[in-house]
Amino acid sequence: MFHNIISLFFLTKFVTIISELIFSGFPDQIRGYQGTMHSTE
Repeated sequence: MFHNIISLFFLTKFVTIISELIFSGFPDQIRGYQGTMHSTE
């Protein structure tokens, strides 16, 4: 049970770091595109 909690913690940290690396690697035009999509609605 305790091992599952530690595994879940590390998995969450890993996903967070990977997602930050991916989103930081994206150019700002993608964020701008999402902004225009929201503004048109």
